[in-house]
This record gives sequence, C-alpha cells and structure tokens, in this order.
Amino acid sequence: MRRLAFGALTVIGVSIIVFIVLRILPGDPLVAIFGAEGYTKLTEAERAHYMAELGLSDPLISQYLHWVGDIARGNLGRSFFRAESVGEMIARRGPLTAEIGILAVILSWIVGIPVAIVRTVWATMFRDSSASYSWQSLASGWGC
Repeated sequence: MRRLAFGALTVIGVSIIVFIVLRILPGDPLVAIFGAEGYTKLTEAERAHYMAELGLSDPLISQYLHWVGDIARGNLGRSFFRAESVGEMIARRGPLTAEIGILAVILSWIVGIPVAIVRTVWATMFRDSSASYSWQSLASGWGC
C-alpha cells in the first residue's frame, strides 16, 4: 500500500513538472500554429480569441486540471503542425516503433551474449595478464 501511495505521488509530481516545463518553454503557441508572419497579421482580438479557445488564458491550475483530465480520458490533443489527433498519430506509428524496439533488443542479445561468454572465458584463461597487473598496481598506488 505504501509503494502504491509513493507511486501515485511520483506520477503526480512528474505530471506537474512536465506541465510546468511545457509552459516555461519559449515561444508562443499561436506562433507555432500560424507561423511568425501569420501571427503578426492577427489582431489583438483574434489573438485573445484563440488564446481563450485553446484555454491558455485560464489560470495555470485550471489549465493543469484540464490537461490531466484530457490525458486520463485518452485525449492527447491535436498536433499544431499536422492538424491531426496525436492519439491517431501514435496508433499509426506505434507498431513500427515497437517492431524497431524489439529488433534492437534481439540484436543486443545476439551481440551481447557471445561477447559476455568470450570475455568470461578469456578472463579465466588469462587471469595473470599484464593489463590486470597494471590495473592492480595503479589501484594500490591510490591506496585502495
């Protein structure tokens, strides 16, 4: 039960840190949406309208609660650059990403296990190598 409580606190803490970092990053979301030239063509009323529509004019605590609620419902928002749902983008690209990850793990096993076996055999066969003596003398010189 104690681990569960610490886990929940950790998730909440990380979510707060991520939210704050996303808000601290330089740049205006409207510039990201419209580009620098398009942003300068917007009137103050249009800027205020878009900021209110995106919820960026709300207090930070309200923005945070809305953000967490959307994530809990699985609504990851829309990409400013591609104008499509982030959830759909992840669903479309997720299988390929998982395949690459699985292949990377398999490749690391194919390379890592033989290297570990060779290194283990090499260490038992040549325990008195000069590199071993050099390291031991270096370490003893430091008072280890």
